[in-house]
Amino acid sequence: MTDFTALLGVDFHRSAPSTLAEIAGLEKTLGVLLPLNYKDFLAWSDGGEGEVGELYLSMWTVEQ
Repeated sequence: MTDFTALLGVDFHRSAPSTLAEIAGLEKTLGVLLPLNYKDFLAWSDGGEGEVGELYLSMWTVEQ
């Protein structure tokens, strides 16, 4: 699994992780298989936001 803390930095504020059932439900709703690295991110943090380098990153939650 990717070390998202090292990748995104300490200023990215993660949310509680998504469950495998939530991720599977998202795939079913969308009718697609999500990329493995994105599913890994959702299992680490269901969305989140913060400074990543010189940019501001905002990631949606599974429900959004």
